[in-house]
Amino acid sequence: AKATPTPIRTRMGRGDGDGAKGYPPLSSPTARQLSAAADAARRGEITPEEKDKIKARILAKAGSHDDLGYKGEPAGPAVEDELAHTSGSAEGDIAYLGQTIRQQNGDAGDDGADVVDLHRTVAGLFEEEEALLNMHMSVIQENAELLTEEGRLLSCIQGEDVVDYDIDAYAQRLDTILTRKAELISKLQLQLKRFRRKLAEEEAVSKRIREVPQY
Repeated sequence: AKATPTPIRTRMGRGDGDGAKGYPPLSSPTARQLSAAADAARRGEITPEEKDKIKARILAKAGSHDDLGYKGEPAGPAVEDELAHTSGSAEGDIAYLGQTIRQQNGDAGDDGADVVDLHRTVAGLFEEEEALLNMHMSVIQENAELLTEEGRLLSCIQGEDVVDYDIDAYAQRLDTILTRKAELISKLQLQLKRFRRKLAEEEAVSKRIREVPQY
């Protein structure tokens, strides 16, 4: 039930200013992909990459009646065709897939709602995973820049002509740098907790569905 991390998108920089205070953004093609996906996320849209990932995961789960405990055939080309014509809403994709699965497997009652809940949980898990990967990338980048600045501070303070004013400025700037590093670590830890919470939710829903008797 765990997806292998593939940092193809980003959710970083959404209003909290991380990596935006005088620090240039990454300029690689991967980073441009991340930025474009982040813009789509802020507009409430689902990116092609996310749609492919969600579709693959959901179709795999829906197509395995041994795992889900339902009768009927796996979701087929009709689901693929409909996904290509949806409005671009992740929630809309999930709702349609859930409806299709219920139609193909008959009236699943409350158990059918569990399947839709799993789809929605998986989508949320992907979002948190990608947010964590992007935040980790941003923290590494900013930490590298802060480390470079620390090196310059040390170089300036180790000369023979250093005066008390220079030492005071060094101490003040070092304190600012250390405070920022602590903030970055705290935010990364918070994002990690969110991801692990979503991961636990996904595992719990998957377990509940696997325990449904087969028909």
